[in-house]
Amino acid sequence: MHINNNNNNKYNSNNFTSRNATIRKADDIVRTINRKYTGFSPSMHVDYLNREQFCRLDMELNTKLATLRDICSIGSELPWEHNNQIIRILPASIKTFKIRNCGESADLACLGAKVNGINDFYKCALMSNEAGDLDHAIVVVENNGNPYIMDAWLGFADYIDKAMERYTSEYGYHFDLSKSPCEKLYAYAGIDSKYSNLLKCIPQEELQEKFPELVIGNQNKTTPMKFLKQIVNFFKKLFGIKTKHN
Repeated sequence: MHINNNNNNKYNSNNFTSRNATIRKADDIVRTINRKYTGFSPSMHVDYLNREQFCRLDMELNTKLATLRDICSIGSELPWEHNNQIIRILPASIKTFKIRNCGESADLACLGAKVNGINDFYKCALMSNEAGDLDHAIVVVENNGNPYIMDAWLGFADYIDKAMERYTSEYGYHFDLSKSPCEKLYAYAGIDSKYSNLLKCIPQEELQEKFPELVIGNQNKTTPMKFLKQIVNFFKKLFGIKTKHN
């Protein structure tokens, strides 16, 4: 299934505030994922390594990534009734091995979307009319006919037309597209992902209980009383006042 922006009027019909609110939420989800599930990506960071460093790290990183994928693959073979275990395996493995590529990042983006009440998401492949499959997994949210992309590997979210522009310009060097900024890209929803499909069958409330760190709005909440205590403790430390304990 092709997913692309073929109706500019739909984009123009949204006002500036609503458009930014939608993308701001998606961007917050992506940023939260990258903050809570940090992981080294061999595909991305190879650009910053010289040949000696790459040769030294290549085997170790790819061994870790292969192990992570083997664990997740075994987990995906569990019967559907064991969805609690299946859903937990990927995030737990990423936290353990501290490594993930675009495929794992896309699955995390699907998880973050569902946790925050977004249900019309699809794990897709980024494609080029000229080069074909660019070997990059992303998430497309239909958003009532005004689709946008969540890319947890690169760490951004944007409406699909803007995202495609960014892939060919801002992020073109990752896909050898920087020299062909006019190349036409599109998203293809043909990736078979048991993980993302299973997420759609699990109630949002259940996922929020399992992954509270991904709930946007619950990040570092500070109540007025908690804030007041923080201020009091700040001044106590500032003036060297010791707290008496009964």
